[in-house]
Amino acid sequence: RLILRDLDDFAAARGTTKAPAPARLSSGGDRLAVEGLVKVDHEREAAPEGKVAVFDFDGTLAETLSVQKVAFGTLHHHLVNGKLNAPSYDPADPDQSAELQDGIRFLHNTMGQLSSRQVEQMLDRSKDASAILKAIAPLYDLSAENVSLIQDREGLVKAYMQIYETILLRGMDQIHLELLPGVRSLLERLSDRNIPRYVITGTLASLARGVLEKLGVADYFTSIEGAMIEPPADHPKKKQEFLIRIRDQLGLLDRNVIMFGDGSGDMKATRFESLPRDSWM
Repeated sequence: RLILRDLDDFAAARGTTKAPAPARLSSGGDRLAVEGLVKVDHEREAAPEGKVAVFDFDGTLAETLSVQKVAFGTLHHHLVNGKLNAPSYDPADPDQSAELQDGIRFLHNTMGQLSSRQVEQMLDRSKDASAILKAIAPLYDLSAENVSLIQDREGLVKAYMQIYETILLRGMDQIHLELLPGVRSLLERLSDRNIPRYVITGTLASLARGVLEKLGVADYFTSIEGAMIEPPADHPKKKQEFLIRIRDQLGLLDRNVIMFGDGSGDMKATRFESLPRDSWM
């Protein structure tokens, strides 16, 4: 109920009174229906249960999609299309760049995945990722000596993730960053109620953390998780794996792991086996 009241506030702050589509969250003998963010009471009063609020980053907390389009458009331009020049584009409107179009389509088709997995898919489509890397390394401040030492796929993924990070960091300096409407007040209210808050993002966790620090809200989150340039062996590869780890660490029921996101990947991540297939938040 506390979460739902905050959802009402969040919707109102964003100038809406209804969710884009009805949603239903149900479990066991208790039924909690959410239609257009209108609260429907439990048929009986349930004992208080712990909850956690997990947020996607881009498009949910802040808007950095234009920078992501440039990053994936550029990587695809090099890796898959085999082009060695730096593509030309307007940072404010990358959709108008013909050289970025293939990569932007790729981004839309793979939205919700960790960026490291997306880079691996582009490597699979590349005719000669090693030769391309050696040719474009100077464009992205990579050492020619270090690049020459790369012998395996793992090294290639790391190098292209470093290029991805460089493009993102350059792009962040070219756009105006701000929290989306209603985010700060929602985080404050969740904090007042001692509901833990996490971020799970498909982009680099370090980049999301840096942006949220600049916007003054990083301290609201227990942890900010996402892709890494050099992930440990047990690093989750999907958003749901992050959610399961958080759920188990906090000892929560599946129905009380609530994801705030803007894509189908965020919705799918909450489809735990114990919940009906049409139930999500």
